[in-house]
Amino acid sequence: MDQTVGTNCASQVVIVRGEVDLASASNLRDNIERARQAGDERALVIDVQGVTFIDSTGLSELLRPAIAGYSVTLVRPSRAVQTMLDLAGVSELFAVSS
Repeated sequence: MDQTVGTNCASQVVIVRGEVDLASASNLRDNIERARQAGDERALVIDVQGVTFIDSTGLSELLRPAIAGYSVTLVRPSRAVQTMLDLAGVSELFAVSS
């Protein structure tokens, strides 16, 4: 899984590519936490268009900031991400940008 963290306007952006599973979830958690600490706003943008696979551990890391009260926007969710969100019934916790 490839990940980068950067800024886009007032929001922090985490770009995620590849598989997000038990083996890579801690890396995603660290990058999301880095973005949260770097931002002044309680908003995160997570670009998940390049995610080819996501399991429940990956989903839990996407949910963590939303549950903590952050506004989380998922950019162009891949089919794998959208399917997981729909199956888990948590789509409404995220804003989606195309």
